[in-house]
Amino acid sequence: MPFLGIDIGGTKTIVAVADEKGIIIAQERINTPRERGPEAVLSEIVSAANLLLCRAGLSTIEIKAIGVGCGGPLD
Repeated sequence: MPFLGIDIGGTKTIVAVADEKGIIIAQERINTPRERGPEAVLSEIVSAANLLLCRAGLSTIEIKAIGVGCGGPLD
């Protein structure tokens, strides 16, 4: 089963899908819209994840777990 990884940075966010061995199947890099607030950041992440899953031919139900990394505090 694949995993979804999200790396939230101050200027960019990377969303990736990896297999059980940690091999990246697909990834998407987006700008982090931090000036628009946490709701906008989350919305952009969800959009990128949905696009990525579609591109990889996967559905949300197939994702085993989601990991999130963030270099600073989260609101």
